[in-house]
Amino acid sequence: MRERKLENGWSDRKTKRWFLWVAGVFYVIAWMMDANRYVGRLEWELFRVTEWRKADVPLPITVNLDVPGGNFLFGLIWAVVAVLYLAITTVHRESFKENWYVTLRRIPDYRGKYLRAKLMAVLFPVAIYAVYGILQWSFQRSMYRSRVPEALRIQSVGPFTIAEAVLLPVVNLVLFALAVLLLNFVLRNVKKDIIGGIVAIGGIGMPVFCSNVINFPELWQRVVALSGAIGIEMMFLVRHVYRKL
Repeated sequence: MRERKLENGWSDRKTKRWFLWVAGVFYVIAWMMDANRYVGRLEWELFRVTEWRKADVPLPITVNLDVPGGNFLFGLIWAVVAVLYLAITTVHRESFKENWYVTLRRIPDYRGKYLRAKLMAVLFPVAIYAVYGILQWSFQRSMYRSRVPEALRIQSVGPFTIAEAVLLPVVNLVLFALAVLLLNFVLRNVKKDIIGGIVAIGGIGMPVFCSNVINFPELWQRVVALSGAIGIEMMFLVRHVYRKL
């Protein structure tokens, strides 16, 4: 087995090129859908406020969006799909067709390169989403500020919360990517690392648990909890590659 293949696990140029093209097309589609969705909501809110003001409704009227400049549903969905695809492709193809884990046992020095290559693969869509989120956030922020009069803006929102709009989803995606990678490792031979499988499943469910079960009063507390879970997933990934393969 050549070192290039052992280190990469997904080294075919045609496969990479095909994935990049598909990813680019889907992100363009996701961009248009997220942007149109936001503009549609913005126009509806402006229309609603205008009608209320005409009717002299005695209420403090503002353009009340969920988080102005912070809802990227379709981009997030595609990032999740891309992480799942890469985790399955880079792990199971080698497991059931090339038996790489046998070579890793014979050449232990390659284990670090092996793990690093897998991490780079599953975290690649997360990096793309981070750029996507920042650009989409900037676009929605500019739309909100250009179309909504200052008197109608939500004063409590003030500066657009990029931490909640971009940072939190990125942290969730990192945790999801590591957990999915660990789960794919474990599924090659469940009996060898049952505990790792439990930790991987827990990591996949942790973002949902932190957002719907535990009520964190501050955003940084949720980020700290998720970061702790990321550290645990990394520990079990290292443990699996160095001890269980």
